[in-house]
Amino acid sequence: MFVGAWSDGRVSRGIRFGKPNRDILFGFNVTKVAIDLPELNGQFTRVECEVSPAFWRSCPEVRSPLIGGWMERLGVFDWQKGHPPRFELTVLGPKLFRLHLPVKGG
Repeated sequence: MFVGAWSDGRVSRGIRFGKPNRDILFGFNVTKVAIDLPELNGQFTRVECEVSPAFWRSCPEVRSPLIGGWMERLGVFDWQKGHPPRFELTVLGPKLFRLHLPVKGG
């Protein structure tokens, strides 16, 4: 399963699950998720993200300043409009996910 980076066009960053993935992975009672973000040294940083009410309407992404910092460290903070970095997503458990380094050409 693949997900993409999300930006508000300014400074906020997040992970966009998209509506199909959201509908498969999340129950309506989910208010928080944890995502393991891969670091360049092979370790992972776990980030907890709130799931906003808009997640269920038109904004199927989770957002966090820590995700923005992680994207800066990877060098993928900015991208050409319409071409965000893509990441492979692994489900580790209920409300727990792991991203993998950006998909080349994503």
